[in-house]
Amino acid sequence: DLQLDIAKPSDTDPKWIEKAEHFEFKQRLDHFNATDSRTFQQSYWVNRAYWDEATGPVVLYIGGQGSVNGSLIEPPEEIAQLAAQYKALLIALDHRHHALSSEENMQYVLSVQTLEDIKSFRNFYIEQEKIDSERHPWLSLDRSYRFYAGFVSARLRSKYPSVVNDSLADRALVDAKMDFSAYDDQVRQSLEAFSSTCAAAVRSSLELVDAYLSAARNLETVYSQFGCADSIEDPTAFAFVVVDAVSFAVQYTQTSTPDKFTYKLRDQFCNNITVSPTMETLGQFVRWLHSGMGATCRQQSIESVIDTLVRTPNTPLAVPLIAPPPVASPSYQPIVSLDQWKEEMLNKHSQQQQQQQ
Repeated sequence: DLQLDIAKPSDTDPKWIEKAEHFEFKQRLDHFNATDSRTFQQSYWVNRAYWDEATGPVVLYIGGQGSVNGSLIEPPEEIAQLAAQYKALLIALDHRHHALSSEENMQYVLSVQTLEDIKSFRNFYIEQEKIDSERHPWLSLDRSYRFYAGFVSARLRSKYPSVVNDSLADRALVDAKMDFSAYDDQVRQSLEAFSSTCAAAVRSSLELVDAYLSAARNLETVYSQFGCADSIEDPTAFAFVVVDAVSFAVQYTQTSTPDKFTYKLRDQFCNNITVSPTMETLGQFVRWLHSGMGATCRQQSIESVIDTLVRTPNTPLAVPLIAPPPVASPSYQPIVSLDQWKEEMLNKHSQQQQQQQ
């Protein structure tokens, strides 16, 4: 039973100022094609500061949406506390999509390939470092907000129990639902618990947006207020962008800038929307959020998922499953397969293209 209950040692302790080292591993591009010998360089970081080389475990941090780096396995991260407590070797393995970002490589950015990556890397590292897996058990884990990595950690243990002795999967995504409206309901409950006044202001602002979208009037003007005029056309995709921005403010209640200044995102958002519960205030927040992300409205919408599926129609789903916006979805839909979901998305895109013609 892992308990992160130790106190942080002094900053002058050498073990707490030691930095993780960066390495690269030659990884296979396609683990399922024996005739394909292509490879890519996969990054990983190692922190040996706490390791008991006689019996200490190996903790493998699995990368997900965000690129990993050495700081993720250094103090003050909880994983460093875990390593200090259990005298563990820390390894952080980057996800393949950070090395295979081009469109032609999308077909290889799949969870099944990721599992093979980890298996291959683990075998390589054991052989290179002469690690006795009987004396040094392996644990895979993800960071608490990396939902996809949580799924990989859980699936790794279930598919390859000989690769890791145990896995920690916090908030892992394991069921694909066509309509995951429970998430939106949780956002609403969390916002109301924080401030009923803020929740009412957000509801009022969203109703204004919905009224414009339902009436289908002055849509370009509405899109412009949110910085979306040049990148999005579909009202449903636009609604997703707006609701997703609100959800972001609630879920990630605070964020940090590169200089470590903590910005209380939810608090500031609520302060502004409560004073002025209008579309203009909501639009200002969406523009600010996208500017900080360096993203367009289309990149943040469900249309980006459809774009990817259209470009790679003959490959399995290679992107995270994104739920539709919570409009006209009163109840749960049955769990569907990713292939079925993909087919429905492609059919929807085809219908939109025909309507435009």
